[in-house]
Amino acid sequence: MCQQGFLNFDTDLAPYVQREYEYQKKQIEEVYGDGYVNTERTAELALERTDKAVYQAMEQFVYNCNMMRSRSGAQVTFSSVNFGTDTSKWARMISKNLFKAYIAGLGKGENPIFPNLCYRVKDGINLHEGEPNFDITQLAIECVGKRIQPRFVFCDSKAYDGMPLEYIGTMGKRILSPCKTL
Repeated sequence: MCQQGFLNFDTDLAPYVQREYEYQKKQIEEVYGDGYVNTERTAELALERTDKAVYQAMEQFVYNCNMMRSRSGAQVTFSSVNFGTDTSKWARMISKNLFKAYIAGLGKGENPIFPNLCYRVKDGINLHEGEPNFDITQLAIECVGKRIQPRFVFCDSKAYDGMPLEYIGTMGKRILSPCKTL
């Protein structure tokens, strides 16, 4: 079985989202000229375009994880991503759009099997209303209701005592018992 895991999905990809934002901003300024250079409207439009691009990227990521075959070609690669505790604007955009893409499903709404979404839950970050990523936790709850994903990783568990947040994660592996046929 081929397996792949991503420990800090949102944090590690956030710099690329920021680059996409800068690219979008530059494109707007070039197309619309001096009237749009360094304006609030430029930033707003660039943010909208970046959000759309990130959604499309997450949609493609989910699709690829469910279509990518292992070396033997017999099955899709078992994959997991850990995310949810980065409160930066760009990481939040990744988390939000990954959930939205997963909720939307594949093709005609089919349930994606991979990647296993391993959503980290941490007091002070996303556990309670009013915390910076609580809105993403609400998306996680909506997603689990529709897609039986994510797996919740409770970072405040004693199992993780003394461990840095960026090292906390799981492969999200399912425990399945084989069915016997008579």
